[in-house]
Amino acid sequence: MLKAFVFGMTIAAAVGPIALLIVNYSLTHGLCQGLRSALGAAGADFSFALVAFLAGHGAARIVEARRFVEIAAGIGLVLFGTWLAVAALGRRMPVGPSVAAGDARRVRPLLATYVLTLINPLTIVAFLGLAPQLPLGQSAWMAGGLAASLFAGSLVVQILFALAGAGIGRSVARPEVIRTLNVASGAGIALFGIAGLSRVVG
Repeated sequence: MLKAFVFGMTIAAAVGPIALLIVNYSLTHGLCQGLRSALGAAGADFSFALVAFLAGHGAARIVEARRFVEIAAGIGLVLFGTWLAVAALGRRMPVGPSVAAGDARRVRPLLATYVLTLINPLTIVAFLGLAPQLPLGQSAWMAGGLAASLFAGSLVVQILFALAGAGIGRSVARPEVIRTLNVASGAGIALFGIAGLSRVVG
């Protein structure tokens, strides 16, 4: 259980596209939306862990389809990151945590972050490496307990990212600064996708 908890924290602590996305939501739409995004990321980690842990060592079969998943995920990250950057450039002032309630409802941070985390190739590779190190395939209760421990560890770190984004939003209240940070965040997510595609294709 402790190993799964620490692994959840470790995989979440990697500053990648998901971390940037959580910070972006919290920075642009406020802490509440950032926390929803954090829950989506941790929920995706839980879902992947539960499936991988229930499958036990058989989860390694996913390796056969990993190349296609990585390509799809890379394209998805590039498109999503580009959309975030373009949307930030086109957003009217003011921007930031004071976003209107109607706009906040359209954000859907939990669902967006959940889906992107689930198809993130870094997540897939990490779980494939962890699965053989845990006592899997013994019972569904064991797999569920390990997945819950991993979820808790992941959620702790994801919440810290959300708090960081909200803190940045409060400290840099100037709309143009927040817009620049949002563009940089979107560009960073797109670059992660490009890096993933180049690694797979290369």
